[in-house]
Amino acid sequence: MNILLINICLRFDSPIKHIPVGLACIATALDKAGMKPDILDVDLYRYTDEQVESFLKTRRYDIVGLGTIVSGYKYTKNLSVLVKRAMPEALLVVGNTVASSIPELLLTRVPEVDVAVIGEGDETVVEIVRAVADKKGWQDISGIAYRNEAGTVVFTPPRKAISKLETLPFPDYSLFEIDQYLDVSNITVPEPHPIPLKELRALPLNTARGCPFDCTFCYHAFKKDSYRTYPFDLVVKQIKYLQDTYGINYIHFWDELTFVSIKKVRELCDAIERENVRFYWAMGPRGDLIKKKHLDLLKRCKDLGAISIGGALESSAPEILKAMNKRMHLEDFIEQMETARAAGLTVRTSLVFGYPQETAETIKNTLDVCRRLGIYPTSGFVLPLPSTPIYDFARARGLIGNEEKYLLRIGDRQDLHVNLTQMSDEELLDKVKNELIALKNDLRVALSDDQVIKTGIYRKAGNT
Repeated sequence: MNILLINICLRFDSPIKHIPVGLACIATALDKAGMKPDILDVDLYRYTDEQVESFLKTRRYDIVGLGTIVSGYKYTKNLSVLVKRAMPEALLVVGNTVASSIPELLLTRVPEVDVAVIGEGDETVVEIVRAVADKKGWQDISGIAYRNEAGTVVFTPPRKAISKLETLPFPDYSLFEIDQYLDVSNITVPEPHPIPLKELRALPLNTARGCPFDCTFCYHAFKKDSYRTYPFDLVVKQIKYLQDTYGINYIHFWDELTFVSIKKVRELCDAIERENVRFYWAMGPRGDLIKKKHLDLLKRCKDLGAISIGGALESSAPEILKAMNKRMHLEDFIEQMETARAAGLTVRTSLVFGYPQETAETIKNTLDVCRRLGIYPTSGFVLPLPSTPIYDFARARGLIGNEEKYLLRIGDRQDLHVNLTQMSDEELLDKVKNELIALKNDLRVALSDDQVIKTGIYRKAGNT
């Protein structure tokens, strides 16, 4: 059984290249089952359509798998056409949120796709390959959608999430061109850099799947599953393995939410000390987890390699936070950031502009909070995604008509795709950009005026 996995590229003009953790999990599951796949890494090498077609025409695969986030629908559709044109008999399987959030649209509007994997795919993809090898049907495989002989989209029962992540292997990065990723990994590390940039070697790693919260703008691959974590003892042992094998010294915790509680922060610190391993890392809690009483704990984290702390504010306006279902108060966010700074950590956050309640005043107020805290945020506009309440809101108000046309034109959240506010597009864009320009000037952040939204990585404030 010949299997090909394709790593889609979403940003052809970006120098940043992260090894695809989700696809690596799928590749590892197949490899462990004795079904080692080939990898066509479009993102790493930025292959053109012509190069992809040339590759596909010289090979034969029984199964081709690909997947990406739903905002990459246009790339999924394009690659699906290329695959089926070169290998019409191959089974084309699509996963990630482009399959989980719009399975019926995907199978209807992209007839080249044969199977959509909904939710967690580690076990599903292995069962699909075995069904093909044994020439069996799909009806007994849970967690998929497909077209029957009449062309009707059929859904099998939902797949139960893997309850204990420790039963899964960590992704095997050796299945990819790992040295190529490591060569450019230093530019993926946010500022400030703890050591000279040229000495940094970074890799991503998941410690959890899912999120216990339910923000109205958010959709991720585990949206309908419970929040689950790897034991931090196993996580740190894996980090030690990556360090010994690849010489990495920075870990990106690649989670929707790494620290759901103070207990989890302590567990990671304990595990790092037990293994006597040292690496640099960024803390990823909720925006309101840390209190003043946790100052000593944050100092301990810093001593163990933490260089910064995140926590998404999104907006300072209570009415917008409520609409987002953030379940967070501005005062708690400020307390977390001030405590982190007192511990010597760099503070980071992200913002989402453009909720229906947004005004010129709420934009200014939110960035004034960042100014007060000395944070230059990563920013973007609300991007309504299928299967989220804010998408349903936009659809109900006629702001999204033809769903496929909408999905074919959207991209990064740093671009305004749908204006939900009472401001004109020009007013909204100008207000956000001008306030960000003023903030980056006040904080002496090394960005041009054209880069204030599309920053790529987190940029440090120059005067803090």
